[in-house]
Parts: sequence; structure tokens; C-alpha cells
Amino acid sequence: MRDTRQKSQTTMTLIDHIRELRVRLLVSALILVIAGVGVYFLYEPILALLRSPLGTPLYYSSPAGSFAFVMKICFMGALAITIPIIVYNLIMFIRPAFVAAIPKRRVYMTSLASGVLAAAGATFGFLVIIPGALHFFAGFQVDGLSALISADSYLSFVTNVIITFILVFQLPLVLTFIDRIKPLTPKSLFKAEKWVILGSLIISFLVPFALDITTSILIALPIIVLYNLSIVAILMHHARVATRQRKMERVML
Repeated sequence: MRDTRQKSQTTMTLIDHIRELRVRLLVSALILVIAGVGVYFLYEPILALLRSPLGTPLYYSSPAGSFAFVMKICFMGALAITIPIIVYNLIMFIRPAFVAAIPKRRVYMTSLASGVLAAAGATFGFLVIIPGALHFFAGFQVDGLSALISADSYLSFVTNVIITFILVFQLPLVLTFIDRIKPLTPKSLFKAEKWVILGSLIISFLVPFALDITTSILIALPIIVLYNLSIVAILMHHARVATRQRKMERVML
């Protein structure tokens, strides 16, 4: 009888989690659509901004090419806007398993920090990586051949760069978040740095938009810097926790 009751409770808990996941996915999708509609009214200045590093006209080769291009801009802009909301819903979904380690205040701060880091990553990719990569590609122009760059190819290139650096710039957030759930020792983080450096170099040579050594270094460098900033943030957090514990011990004495 008790086993049956426990199985029923487990089933209900699983069903509740599935329902919560569905609701959070629907909310995130709805906000994404609303943000996309908002971006649609601003797509012309966004298009001008995205084209600015290229400096040449873009072309499309199908009747629906212009529409598809605008829709991709709307989706990319909406995704960038809703990153904090997506992160918030993701954390809130896993929070019941780590209530003590993830207070509500921490959820809000993490979501806000995710948006700030995403904006920083997108800005770095757009202002540093894209112009550098385009300058490198322009150096291989051949006499008698003229570039006819399609809007779809160019947007895919820009999107790949921006999304890559949005994800890369989330590294401090991921490490500090893991540290809140299961404390990471600074010693282990410093020991892992050589693997982070190696991994960042491998990533920098594998991404399709890094075909020269300068761009590869510019991709690897932020990963290494952000990893070390994460270690500093974790050390500061551990120091604050230790200080609070000492104060509590003195009060108890």
C-alpha cells in the first residue's frame, strides 16, 4: 500500500515537472514572438547596422529572399532580447532541486547578468571579430572576380559570430552558478586552466569564421580571460562566505 502511494506521488511529481516545463516553454516562446514583432518595426536600422562592417550591397536570389532575411533578423533580435527570460525560466525549472543554493534573489541576479554578458559578447563579436574576419577575407580578392554576397550567407556569418560570443561570454555565469550548487575549489580551477587554454585554442581553430591566426587568437583570448575572471569571482564569493561564518561563530561564542 505504501509502495503504491509512493509511486503515485512520484508519478504526480513527474507530471507536475512536465507541466511546469511546458508552461515555461510556452511563456518563453510567447515572449520570443512578442519581441520578434517589436524588432520587426526596427529592422531597417538593425539591417543598416549589420551591413556596416561589410560596406557593400547585399543580394537575394529568390522571390521570398527579402522576407526570409527580415524574418531572420527579427528572430535573431528577439532571441538576444529574451535571453534573460529564457535563463530565468531554465533556472526556475531546476530550482526545486537546489532551493537552498539558489535563492530567488540569486535567480534574478543571474538572469540579469546573463543578459549583460550576452550583450557584451554580441558587441565584442560584432565590433572586433566580424571586421577582422572580413578584412582577412578581403585580402584574398582575385582580379577579374567580383564579390556578389548573398544576404542569407552574410546574415548566417554574422549570426554565427554573434551567437558564438554570446555563448562564450556566459562562461563566468556558468562557473559561478555551478559553484553555488557545488562549491568549486580554486586549486582545481587553476589546475584545469591549461585544459581551458588548450580547449579555447581548439575551438578558435574549428569555428568556420576563423581562418587566420589573428582571428583565432581574438576568439581564444576572451575564453581564457573570462575563465580567470570566473576564478576571481569564485574566490571573492568564498571569502565572503568564510567571513560570514567567522562572524556567526563569534556571535555564538
